[in-house]
Amino acid sequence: MEIKEISELQAVDFGLGSHIAAAFTGFSDVGSVAWHEFLKRPVNRKIYRHETDGPQGFMKALQSSQKAEKTATSGERSNAVELPVAFYFRKPGMTNSENNYVIGGKVVWTEAMAKSLNVMLMPVALDYQLFLLSWDKPTLDKMQLAYYAWITRHDKFVTKYKIADEVLDVNAYVIDHRTVTWSDVSQPLDGGRLFAVMMPISINTQVLAGAEVVIPESVTVDLTLEGYLK
Repeated sequence: MEIKEISELQAVDFGLGSHIAAAFTGFSDVGSVAWHEFLKRPVNRKIYRHETDGPQGFMKALQSSQKAEKTATSGERSNAVELPVAFYFRKPGMTNSENNYVIGGKVVWTEAMAKSLNVMLMPVALDYQLFLLSWDKPTLDKMQLAYYAWITRHDKFVTKYKIADEVLDVNAYVIDHRTVTWSDVSQPLDGGRLFAVMMPISINTQVLAGAEVVIPESVTVDLTLEGYLK
């Protein structure tokens, strides 16, 4: 089988981000003001994919970004960080998934099962870290419980690939999804304290190899409980 393209792991990042965002959808406004404000914000201002494995580096990047910029009542601009937020980080490296194997040959898909492409599906396991950050402990507690309630019932999300102008959905699974362990990574900051927790997440999925395999150029988050990416 001829292989000219191999899909990128970034597609799994996108899918996991949508899965995390869905965990904080559909709640009532009962709770702290900070929790209420968090729920009202658009996804791109509360869930971040970031290339750092700790809250301190993330806070510095967020503080310097335009997304964190606010205007004070005096009219002066400040970079007060908008919390609470969640961000996730993928550790470099990968392994082939345990109890899985490479599938080669023609893969048939679409609802009508009318098309097939000669591609190879290769199993991979990826390790992530999910961080929750807040200025106060009660709001952080609420976020932890919300994700706990979600992940114990939803262990699957979808990654999107494009093959010969057709989009192919590949399932990804959270390993040991009923085991939830948040570790305290809180730290003092100038003028206050940042409350933060971290949880490791391991994912089993498959990447594709074939003649024409790419990630769709645009990804839209679907926050219904039935799906995560369209």
